Amino acid sequence: MKNNKVEIILKELLTKTKGVKKGLFAPEICEIPLKDIENYDFFIYDELQHIERELWSSKTSNTFLEKKKFATILKITDDDKVTFIPSIIKEYLKEIKK
Repeated sequence: MKNNKVEIILKELLTKTKGVKKGLFAPEICEIPLKDIENYDFFIYDELQHIERELWSSKTSNTFLEKKKFATILKITDDDKVTFIPSIIKEYLKEIKK
């Protein structure tokens, strides 16, 4: 997967959801029809559907258990839409720029 192509694709998704807030208790899940995406590449989107990143974690002080929640970079739905969490994409973009 070429990082510059991935970066273009992910930045387009972020641009289309620019006004979305992070969410107080749960992150905002965005949804865009595939027909509205200019840089759609099936193979890159398919790879990104299988990459998970940590969404949040919490520790319970009584039992010292750490709970983690993971989410994929994006997901293609059965009705030809892409769903994603903007904060996950932003973190992934930082990661691939290193």
